[in-house]
Amino acid sequence: MAGLFATILNWLTPDVIVEVSRDIVAFHCQGRIENIEPVLWITGEGRQRRMIAVGSNPALTQPAERIQLFAADWNGRSDHERLALLAVFWRYGLLRIIGRKLFIRPEVLVRDRRTVPTLEKDDLRVTITRALEMAGAHEVTWGGHADV
Repeated sequence: MAGLFATILNWLTPDVIVEVSRDIVAFHCQGRIENIEPVLWITGEGRQRRMIAVGSNPALTQPAERIQLFAADWNGRSDHERLALLAVFWRYGLLRIIGRKLFIRPEVLVRDRRTVPTLEKDDLRVTITRALEMAGAHEVTWGGHADV
C-alpha cells in the first residue's frame, strides 16, 4: 500500500526543467521560472561545512568561501566534495521552484545552453545526475540543448 501511495504522489508531482549555463541555472515548473546563479557561499571546515548563501552578491553576516560551481577548476576539490556541493545547490533550486519540501520527488529534465564546455564530458553529466538524485529528483533525463 505504501508503494502505491508513493507512486500516486510522484505522479502528481510537477516535472521540473533545468537549463544549465555557466552564469545562470534556470528552473522551470508549472509556468514559473527561478533563475539562480551557480555560486555557493560556504563556511566552516570538514564536517562542519554548511551553505550560508547562493548567488553572487548575498548579504553575508560572516566570512565565507565563494564557490563557482561550473568553473573550469574546482580548487583541487575531491569528486565527493564536488558531488556534495552540487547536491546542495540542486536541492536549493528544486525547493525554490516547487515551493515546498521535497516530500514528493520531481522528474527533472536537464538541458544545457552550450555555454558550459565541461557539460560535454560524460563524467560531469553523471555527477550532475547523481547530485540531482541526491537532492530529491525522482528521475533525471538529459534533453539536449536549450534555446538561448
